[in-house]
Amino acid sequence: MNILVFSGGKYSSLDGSAVRFKNLVVNRNAKANVVWIDGSSQKKYKTENLDAKIPKNVKLAPGIEPKRNPASELVARERHFLHYAKQYADWADVAVFYSPWGCALARRELKKRGVPLVFDYIDLIHKFRSNPIERAASRLAVISALRNSDLVVATAFNLLEDARRFNKRVALVANGADVEKISRIRPLPLKQGKVKKPAVGFVGGFGEWVDFDAVLGAAKEMRGVHFYFIGDGVQRKKLEDAAGKMKNVFVSPQFVPQPHSFEWMASMDVCLIPFAKNELTDAVCPIKLFEYWALRKPVVSSRISEVERIAGNALLYASTPREYERAIERAVGDSKLRSDLSKKGFAKAKEFDWAGLSERFLKALESVSKSRRSK
Repeated sequence: MNILVFSGGKYSSLDGSAVRFKNLVVNRNAKANVVWIDGSSQKKYKTENLDAKIPKNVKLAPGIEPKRNPASELVARERHFLHYAKQYADWADVAVFYSPWGCALARRELKKRGVPLVFDYIDLIHKFRSNPIERAASRLAVISALRNSDLVVATAFNLLEDARRFNKRVALVANGADVEKISRIRPLPLKQGKVKKPAVGFVGGFGEWVDFDAVLGAAKEMRGVHFYFIGDGVQRKKLEDAAGKMKNVFVSPQFVPQPHSFEWMASMDVCLIPFAKNELTDAVCPIKLFEYWALRKPVVSSRISEVERIAGNALLYASTPREYERAIERAVGDSKLRSDLSKKGFAKAKEFDWAGLSERFLKALESVSKSRRSK
């Protein structure tokens, strides 16, 4: 099967689209031939160029430099993706895309030339935009993509419900983790003396959607517990300021790539998913949940919809500083509870192993690509 992929993150990055597609397709099916079209470079997070290995079954089309304003960026993206859509339309059995923004012409070209379109719907993209006009335009682009795709694959139930409003051909394929591989990771930072017990940690992007205020409020009252924030992003200064005032708060000096991030996760007694609860995060299926579970770590999470739907009582929940304090106290102080949460979480992780999810995703792609190959 020949798969054209566009309008996702940079292939060498840790963007959610790149991580997801590699685990669902590239790492699972060597017979799948992939052309990945990089988009524009992103300078906000230092997560690009971290996975330079390009497998034999992947051909990479270079991206473009970011533009000064959204209008220029939109035009550049449309031209960029359209160019490669024309080049690979005859080759592709199916095309998978992520953000609908800036690829309308490419989708139209592929549709015109009989290439089935699959929208891998991984988040409410328009909610990332603060400008009301840009947000409305982004939402209209999503609705158009939902209506005109041959198949929509959603990562979360709320996304699935949104897709069903515009398209009958939808499927739910969640995110996951490579359980066998991750479960073997050793806690090197702990062994190297970089982590003090008891240790509570968050590993991931310091994005605006993370409620660090609630966790830092708990840290202020729990001086005997050590809090570790491993990653990078727009809230770094807030965390560094807190670390300067509280001796029990540590922030990694820079972004930590895989597999070192897993080693930090493995060093924690309790792991956190402190996302702010809103429409955006209620439609997110966080990969880190399954990674924490694969390492048999007890988890404390905010009550975002998809985590509640998947986890049930397999973790502890918190929203306010006081609730985080109580939940962390319970998890740190009760070895039986930690063991129970560890077992429940690991069992859940195995239900969301990338291998099983890959089978479902590839079958979905095959189902729409058959019509193309039969012509």
